[in-house]
Amino acid sequence: MQETEFIGQNKEKWQEFEQLLGNRNKDPDRLTNLFIETTDDLSYSQTYYGNRSIRVYLNRVAQQVYQAIYRNRSKSRGTRASYWLRDLPEALWHGRRALLTAFLVFIGGVAIGIFSSVHYPEFARIILGSSYVEMTEANIQNGDPMAVYQDDDAMEMFFSIALNNIRVGFFAFILGLTFAVGTYYVLLYNGIMVGAFVYFFIERGLFRESFLAIMLHGTLELSMIVLSGAAGLILARGLLFPGTYTRTQALVHSARSGIKIMLAVSVFLVYAAIIESFATRYTRLPGVPNGQLILDLFRLVVILISAGIVTGYFVIYPRVLRRRGHIGDPVMEELPPTPTHVIPLDTIKTGGRIFTESFLIFGRNARRAASTAALLSLAFTGFYTWLSAGKMNEIFQWPSDYLNPLGPLWVWDNYMYHMNFSRFPAAFPAQIILFTLWMYLTGRQFVRTVYPERPVPGARHLLGALLIATLAGLPLLLSQGWTVLIELFWFPICCFVYMSGILRDRLFPASLGDAMRLLRGSFWKTIGTATLILSIQWLILMILYSDFAWLGLDFIQMNLSRFSWLSRQLPYVIYTFLIAFISLMAFSLTIYGMGLQVFSQQEVNEASSLRQAINKIGFKRRAYGLEKE
Repeated sequence: MQETEFIGQNKEKWQEFEQLLGNRNKDPDRLTNLFIETTDDLSYSQTYYGNRSIRVYLNRVAQQVYQAIYRNRSKSRGTRASYWLRDLPEALWHGRRALLTAFLVFIGGVAIGIFSSVHYPEFARIILGSSYVEMTEANIQNGDPMAVYQDDDAMEMFFSIALNNIRVGFFAFILGLTFAVGTYYVLLYNGIMVGAFVYFFIERGLFRESFLAIMLHGTLELSMIVLSGAAGLILARGLLFPGTYTRTQALVHSARSGIKIMLAVSVFLVYAAIIESFATRYTRLPGVPNGQLILDLFRLVVILISAGIVTGYFVIYPRVLRRRGHIGDPVMEELPPTPTHVIPLDTIKTGGRIFTESFLIFGRNARRAASTAALLSLAFTGFYTWLSAGKMNEIFQWPSDYLNPLGPLWVWDNYMYHMNFSRFPAAFPAQIILFTLWMYLTGRQFVRTVYPERPVPGARHLLGALLIATLAGLPLLLSQGWTVLIELFWFPICCFVYMSGILRDRLFPASLGDAMRLLRGSFWKTIGTATLILSIQWLILMILYSDFAWLGLDFIQMNLSRFSWLSRQLPYVIYTFLIAFISLMAFSLTIYGMGLQVFSQQEVNEASSLRQAINKIGFKRRAYGLEKE
């Protein structure tokens, strides 16, 4: 095409966007389309008219369009107004399913709290504490049920409440890193507290008074707790379902979305603390004609306004923006996708990369691993039911002088309930057999996933798994402190030795020498990687060992009171099953991680892939009479 023809075909388009660039109010979408078309024309002109003025002209115009779109966008999106009008609603829209889930979990907790209070009159004392219940009952006797909000200085009360509310909110958010288990715990526990609190006043005929006083600040406060839970679920989504992105990339992106929500949550929680500290304390207006009616109307108006703000801004407004086309589909422009379907085995990996790839392997085998873990956990639970002669509650009895200063941080107590080998001598070999089967089956899954061309470990490796499982279990015969200290180092090494044997097709103890050579110079790196993986199990067991778990056991007992054996035994049967199931699933991550560590150490010590690359340097071959590098 001649240059004159090219100019004639596109002249009107160029004139249009030059006029558009000169306008004060620019259409970003139209500018974007023109920018794409202009760059296409520029590319064409660079190819065919490289020394002509048309190339210089189009290059200048393309730069103007680029600056008009992206420079203005960065300025506008960085303002505070843009955060409230665009960025936050966009994060809320993309996290709408997490918000709905958090709301339903919280409402479910409220229902549990009310239902349990109906069937168990002392439930409020368990949840709210005896001191609070007794204080509130005294206030009711004195004619002022809400007097609890008048005890402290208003300013001191404000700082205390604001810090506590923000702490709970961020706790719900950051516990998304526990694969949402901790976030669900916070939502359920707070919902149960609200349910027990509400029924406590319903039972005493004080629902209207309590509702108007508590929801004056509670409308914002409880809504923000739900939003914090939604942010935590968004964080967990990036960790659990990275899609075509690396787990780190997906986690960073979900964390950014969650932080956008948490910034708004913090602001509204401060507003709720202001209302609670300076307004909720006024439960009476003495000396004012119709003072109680005026106060109740004021409370109701504030509650409705708060509910309208929460519903309108956090739920409806994002939908309106989406309907008008101002919110697009979620993208991660700054995080380029990385294919994760191939796990390279001939590279040196960091602990973080091994951690990420362990979860990738876990995701591919999650269904099979969960089914196997469930069957083995059922067998484990049935065995203990038989050992205790059907009295599972007796397994969880502790000496009267036992003191655990670390509380739920010391999750080893979960295991020690089932490791009293002096009472149940048969429990030790049973646990060794359990772990032998799990190590063998998980090793087969690993080989099948990352090394499909190699045969999976045969039955002869089952004997090696038994020997190593026995070695790994010997520290269990020691006291608690020594067991934890030794297992922190001993257990990962045992897993490493086993995975080295099956990957290099050598039986234990013949594989021990190979494993020790691989570990040379990388002992602490291996321990660090295993500790990072086991920390996930530790966090989940912290939730299982918390007061909330025992509250769940009490809830089961209360609602099965008509069936005496079930009410006493079933909670402990479920608890035993969960301890075994969670532990086995977490141990599979350790097996996967140690398998990847074996490949990494092979490359460190043997450098096989590096040797192959060096051998290829300078290699030439002839193709159709030509030399090809």
